[in-house]
Amino acid sequence: MCGGKADDTSAPAPNPIELPVRRPTASSARPPTAKERPQTKHRPHTSGEHRPQSHRRPQSEKRTRPPSNTTRPPKTSEHGRRSSSRRDHHTRDGHRQRRDIAPIPEYTEDRTILKRVADISNLIEGHAVNFYPLNISSYSGIPEMDDPRTRHAAIRRYIAQKVIGSIIMETDGSPDTAEVAREIADDLKVYSNSNGERLEHLGSLCKLSDKMRRDIEGHLSSWEFGSQDEEGYIVLVPALFRDGEQVIPSEKFKLD
Repeated sequence: MCGGKADDTSAPAPNPIELPVRRPTASSARPPTAKERPQTKHRPHTSGEHRPQSHRRPQSEKRTRPPSNTTRPPKTSEHGRRSSSRRDHHTRDGHRQRRDIAPIPEYTEDRTILKRVADISNLIEGHAVNFYPLNISSYSGIPEMDDPRTRHAAIRRYIAQKVIGSIIMETDGSPDTAEVAREIADDLKVYSNSNGERLEHLGSLCKLSDKMRRDIEGHLSSWEFGSQDEEGYIVLVPALFRDGEQVIPSEKFKLD
């Protein structure tokens, strides 16, 4: 053969290499579709589309603010003086002053009047025993007072009649308690050997009787005393009635 060597052999053909097929991963970008999605961030606003606004008030219910050019009244105007008068209800330390409220009327309780009767009865008894001794022989023309056996009972009845009729049940103004005390002292002086302390004690008794008079006036019910005449007895303190019903029985001394 021309131009070649006899022992030259041809090189073997190369074997083909197979490459593994790669699958697309999640991170791989998807190929764009034929129709692109609209971008919501830049959605065009059309006149026909409105979002519902349930949390807003309708235009008709919205409150209109006064125009900004409204002028306020000056501080020296009448409105300002009214405002300052409202502030006058507050004291300098910031506390609100209490307005004057009409007091609620207070009425006398039943037990107050009942206690007055008991106190007056005890004072009359003590006065008769302490200032009119039984060993003095006196004469006034009143048999029950002239008799030492019934003298104290008769004196108690007389004093009770006097303070009830002239003070407790007196309705024509305020009685003169000092004058009533002097009248009692003068009427009973024939049975007593003392006058100074006796008159002072009668004055205290008449003042207490006047307190009971005011208590009765301040009570809603009607109060009155019963009769002081009862056959066979000397009524020391008559019974007390409230609205016609007896609440305290009479104190009596039985005659022999």
